[in-house]
Amino acid sequence: MTAPMADFHLAQPGTVDEAVAACLKHPGSRYVAGGTDLLVNMRRGITSPDQLVDLSGIDELSEITTDAQGMTIGAGVTIAALARNTIVADKYRALAQAAAAIAGPAHRTMGTVGGNLCLDTRCIYYNQSEWWRSAIDFPLAGVAVALTVNGKTIGSLRIALTGTNSRPFLLAGTDAFAGKALDDKLLQAIDRAVQKQVQPMRTTLASANYRRLAAAALARRLTTSLFAEASA
Repeated sequence: MTAPMADFHLAQPGTVDEAVAACLKHPGSRYVAGGTDLLVNMRRGITSPDQLVDLSGIDELSEITTDAQGMTIGAGVTIAALARNTIVADKYRALAQAAAAIAGPAHRTMGTVGGNLCLDTRCIYYNQSEWWRSAIDFPLAGVAVALTVNGKTIGSLRIALTGTNSRPFLLAGTDAFAGKALDDKLLQAIDRAVQKQVQPMRTTLASANYRRLAAAALARRLTTSLFAEASA
C-alpha cells in the first residue's frame, strides 16, 4: 500500500560544505544519494522530510583512494562500483564479494556505501508506515567465516554469527578444528556447534528450529567454499 508522496524541496549542492549548509538551513532535511531506501520509505509514508539534499553531484564523495595507510572509500561510492573495483577485489576480496551479494543489479547501481551503512532497516515489520499493526521481525541468520589452510588441513578457523542471539558472537570451540581435514565428520562438528550455541527466537516467518538449521547450513557451506578456494 502506498500514498501520494508529500511535496518536498530538492537541494543539489556541489560541495560537502554546501550540503551541510543546506541541512542547517532546513533542520528537517534528509541527505539522499541513490535513494533506494529513503524514497521507498517516503512513498510508504514512513518519513516525510520537507527537503532532500542530493549528494550525487559531490565528486569527492564518490572516490576510492589508496595510500600507505590503506584504502579510503567515499560515502557516495556505489555498491556496484565497489564490487567491480580491481584494487578492492585484490586487497579486500571479502569486501568485494559482500558488495556483489547485496540486493540486485539495479540496487547495486544506485545504492551507495554510506547509505547502506547508515540506513534504517527496510523491514516493514519494524520500520512501520501508518498501515502496519505493532509488528516486528528479524533476519534469518548471518554467518561470517575466516580460515587459513595448511596443506590439506585447516590451519585456523573462526566463525561469527549474527541475527540469532541478542548480539553477534564468535563460535566457541573452533580452535579444536585446526590441523584437521575438512571432511564430513568435521562439517558435522561445525553443524553441532552452531546449533548448540545459537539461540534464535521464532519470527513471524520462521520457527526457531528452522533458523537454527539455517545458521548451521550457512556455516558449513561457507566454510566448505572458502576451504576449496584456499586449497586451489
